[in-house]
Formats: sequence, structure tokens, C-alpha cells
Amino acid sequence: MLEKIFHEQSFTKSMSRYQQSRDVVNSISKDSNGLGFASAQIENSQVKRLAISINKSSPAIPLNETSIKNGTYPLDRKLLIYVNSDKFGNISSIAKNYLNLVLSCAGQNLVEDQIKHYLPLNSDEIMNERQKLELPVKN
Repeated sequence: MLEKIFHEQSFTKSMSRYQQSRDVVNSISKDSNGLGFASAQIENSQVKRLAISINKSSPAIPLNETSIKNGTYPLDRKLLIYVNSDKFGNISSIAKNYLNLVLSCAGQNLVEDQIKHYLPLNSDEIMNERQKLELPVKN
């Protein structure tokens, strides 16, 4: 993801690294020249979210729900769910049932309604993930 923007360039040696996005945002809020990369869901009234472009000739894309949903914001990332599998790539029935729920209409509605600033997958993404898991495509 960062390669889209920074290509082969390295960061400055004076750069601070943080484990949590909230720590990045808090640090930036105290530095008038600060610039950071953090999760879009972290809010701070003293920090401005920037529109960015992937190169000098491309338009700057604002960080908003539309640009995240349609995949145009260059530094967006997905929330990944990992499950353990056996040596044949099979996952447990509990894990499969959990993923079936997450990838169902009810599960995606929970994501949208209950988790602040998380967006549900679109129908193509759901279908693709369900096919990978050999789950029924309609659910």
C-alpha cells in the first residue's frame, strides 16, 4: 500500500514509529509540522485528514466513505481476518461458521451498524471471499 505513494523512497531517520494509530494521531496533533499515516477511524479535531494523489499528475483524492468504498483512496486498507488451517488447507467448522456469519448479509449489516467507521464489503468482495471458502455464494 505505501509503495503506491512512496515507491522506492525511504523515510527520514528522524521519523517516529508507533504501534497504534491513536498514538500517531495524538503525536501529530502536538506537532504543527507533523505528518502521519493512521487508521481513518481515529478522529481528533486538531488533526486534518488529507486528500492525496499517487503522483504529481493525478488529482488528490479525499479521504471519505465514497473514496474508501470505491477503492480510489490510495492509502486505504482492508481489515483482514486470519484463521488457522490444517496441512491440507482445511479450516475448522467453528472458523468456517464464523466466516460464514461475517460474510453474510446479517454479518455485514453488523459491521455497518455497530462498528464505528468500518464499512461493509461490497457484493463482489463478498462473493469472491465466499467462493474462496467454498461457502454458498448467496447468503
